[in-house]
Amino acid sequence: MFIASAWADVGIGVYDACKNLSSGEFKGGQIIKVGLQQPEAVRLIIAQDTPDSVRKRINEYRDEILAGKITVKAEFDGVEFEV
Repeated sequence: MFIASAWADVGIGVYDACKNLSSGEFKGGQIIKVGLQQPEAVRLIIAQDTPDSVRKRINEYRDEILAGKITVKAEFDGVEFEV
């Protein structure tokens, strides 16, 4: 069953950097993280036939992540593909 797919628009970071550069607000050497707090940049695309109860739980998890109740690692250190 397909439930959802992660979607990230990395162009948002490029756009923000260019906007900050042109306005004189760009500060080099910084790492600016983009995440769920910017739904135009990062979100889940949920399959149309996903039951409402599952959609609700996914949204609850998102809210818990945003509230800091669930911590998500920024790096993956596991095996990418089993061979």
